[in-house]
Amino acid sequence: GGLLYAIGCDSRVHVYEPGTLGALPAQLMHDKLSTNSFYAPLALSDCGRWAAVGGAGGSAVVFDIENVGRPGMSASSEGVLLRGHDEAEVTGVSWAQGALATCADDGRVRVWRDCTERRSINGGVGAAELIWAIA
Repeated sequence: GGLLYAIGCDSRVHVYEPGTLGALPAQLMHDKLSTNSFYAPLALSDCGRWAAVGGAGGSAVVFDIENVGRPGMSASSEGVLLRGHDEAEVTGVSWAQGALATCADDGRVRVWRDCTERRSINGGVGAAELIWAIA
């Protein structure tokens, strides 16, 4: 959507308008995300709907950014936690053909896909209820 995304040491994804570098009031965070090193990666999906962030503790978080920056739309997302690395820092995230690859200091590369056909039985179909699985 023409926005700039940055992950900070405060474990939040910050969103800026490129022309002015003005910060948008987006709240993209997860209570289990810890980005306290130089190698905290962030990548946007090809479709523009998802942002993936790697962190310490063997986890990555996927945020639904489809409505960020749109007037009148919610600019917050708790994100979906992906756990697949043995407490090692996730130092790389990359998207290709609808899949997300994460690599970590445990020497593993994981490939994740959004399992949209599997939804939470309780409640709606918000971003936090999407199920991501290792492909």
